[in-house]
Amino acid sequence: MKQIFLLDMTFWKKRFMARFFPGFDCVFTTWESFLRRLPSLTAAAAGSGEMITAAFWASSVRGQEKRRSIAELRRQPGIRILMIEDGFVRSLGLGTDFYYPYSLVWDDQGIHYDPKSPSRFEILVREQCLRKDRDDLAQRGAKLRRKIVENRISKYYRCPERSFLANVADLKDHVRRQETRERIFQKVIFVPAQVPGDAALRRGGCGYDNLRLLQDVRRLNPEAFIIFKVHPDVLSGNRSDRLTRKDIARYADRIITGEYTSIECIEAADEVHTITSLSGFEALLRGKKVVCYGMPFYAGYGLTDDIAVRCRAPEALAAWERRKMSRITLDELAGVALLQYPLYYNWNVGRASDCEDIVELFSTLDSTRRSILCSLIDRFFVKPFMKDN
Repeated sequence: MKQIFLLDMTFWKKRFMARFFPGFDCVFTTWESFLRRLPSLTAAAAGSGEMITAAFWASSVRGQEKRRSIAELRRQPGIRILMIEDGFVRSLGLGTDFYYPYSLVWDDQGIHYDPKSPSRFEILVREQCLRKDRDDLAQRGAKLRRKIVENRISKYYRCPERSFLANVADLKDHVRRQETRERIFQKVIFVPAQVPGDAALRRGGCGYDNLRLLQDVRRLNPEAFIIFKVHPDVLSGNRSDRLTRKDIARYADRIITGEYTSIECIEAADEVHTITSLSGFEALLRGKKVVCYGMPFYAGYGLTDDIAVRCRAPEALAAWERRKMSRITLDELAGVALLQYPLYYNWNVGRASDCEDIVELFSTLDSTRRSILCSLIDRFFVKPFMKDN
């Protein structure tokens, strides 16, 4: 059986990772241990003709030294390096609350949220025009998009229909009640917060954080009603953010905490303005105008208004130069992001799956499987010490 070396995986990730690599003998080890073993592994692989495959969580890559080491390994023949991240329809429950992922992406070129180098996602988009089944994939993407929207599915949750309709109506009513003769809102803009230090911000944020984003959205849209939503991981206490309510209130007309979901805010808004948030992709699926101040994976293809490109941010320009010729439709983008790029595993039946199956399953559930063991360890042995520090 072929081996795959899974590097620096946490106890939590070890509980699910092997399910996404069927047919492999999964060896969990550290980055340093793998590098020490690499000469002997290379010698053994040269004799057998097999590839050495190593994989690690993409957001764990920090520092120029490690990036250079990864780049050097990628250039070596016989070595395959994979970066792993959550997929875009993941679970009905937060990953930071230990809900098992029903989708992961693994990328042998880069990672989708890093615009500084090509990713497997970009390559798949570029190859659409060469595929004989291009129309079929676009039709599947269109059906999936409709199914996701109709069933109010997001990356981490599904909204019940009754509360979704009521909350969207309530948000729209709130905006109307704020209008006066002196102030008529030209449009409603939803601004989703992102977690400070998030890998997508570090790599593709073009220097933006939540505060700078809010400042620019207000400056560019003085007559808009701006809705700002605090990130779910911050609300749950799993991540932290120094941005205060007073800071937000200087620029936003409504601050959302846990009372409305992101897709309810998207539905109530005319536009979504974001740095690199997946909410921008979810807004595209729902036919909304999306304005990007960073360079997320779905920008640069003619489907978004790319502020970062207009402002000539270096990482945005580099990505745009690679992507600008790959003009694809929204349904084709959905097909790549949902059908081709991720891997799926159905924890309810214990087998590999596809996006249609997972979306169909999520359409019938309120929550999905969770690791109670990891949740208890986190609650009683991890978070108490974090608070003390």
